[in-house]
Amino acid sequence: MIESSPPIEALTWAARAAGEPVRVVRRLPGGTHAATHLLATAESRRELVLRRFPPGDTAAADEARVLGVLDGLGGRAPRLLGADPDGRRCGEPAVLTTRLPGRADITSVDPGTAAVHLGRVLARLHATPPALLPGLRDGMAAALASPARGHADAPGAQKLAAHVHRLTEAEEVLTHYDFWSGNVLWEGGALTGVVDWSGASRAPRGFDVAWCRLDWSCSTARKRPRRSRTPTRTRRDGPSPTSRSGTCSPSPTPITPSRAGCPTTTTSAGRT
Repeated sequence: MIESSPPIEALTWAARAAGEPVRVVRRLPGGTHAATHLLATAESRRELVLRRFPPGDTAAADEARVLGVLDGLGGRAPRLLGADPDGRRCGEPAVLTTRLPGRADITSVDPGTAAVHLGRVLARLHATPPALLPGLRDGMAAALASPARGHADAPGAQKLAAHVHRLTEAEEVLTHYDFWSGNVLWEGGALTGVVDWSGASRAPRGFDVAWCRLDWSCSTARKRPRRSRTPTRTRRDGPSPTSRSGTCSPSPTPITPSRAGCPTTTTSAGRT
């Protein structure tokens, strides 16, 4: 994690990429990988985002490649303004992009509306021909080789292993690979953009869809109406229609977000 503010070298480079002087507005919160700062141009007052990565990290190069191909993704991805993959000009590997409106806060959006917007942007992303990004990371291979994959005796591990072929044999598309609420921006109940593209990979659609569904379920669980509990009663004509045993079914237990299953860190490019 880079703790320092952008050095003069980085600001000089950003000014050249922007075509006018820039100043640091503030550091954007969230994220543990890159140091992300909001910049503003002196004349046109445009807002830009400068992301700097640790020396030797390939994330800047990876993000620059993907953003160049997406070309804004119809306004749903930042536009690349400049990249310094090896850090020769900035001091650290860096990318400079436009800033998208909105903030990372799916909990204020109607769950049904959110699901529609999330599905649409994923469909648009997955329609991007992966051939446009030769050499893109094999996300399936990376997942299977990851030391964080889990233990064979974990709950559901055997069932998952029995169905892993459904992923390995599926069509590969361009995936974001970290599609959760911390990387999605909203404004006025509408999805305004997706950020943090450094991990984009070639993988089955299920990678993005499953992670999105898990995070959406965790994030919106408390907003769903809960069925009220009713007293148990004895009926002369048989059990209560709410349960075969004659007692009412308990109300569903809400899903509570946790760091292990549902990240809660705000994206580094979201508004504060």
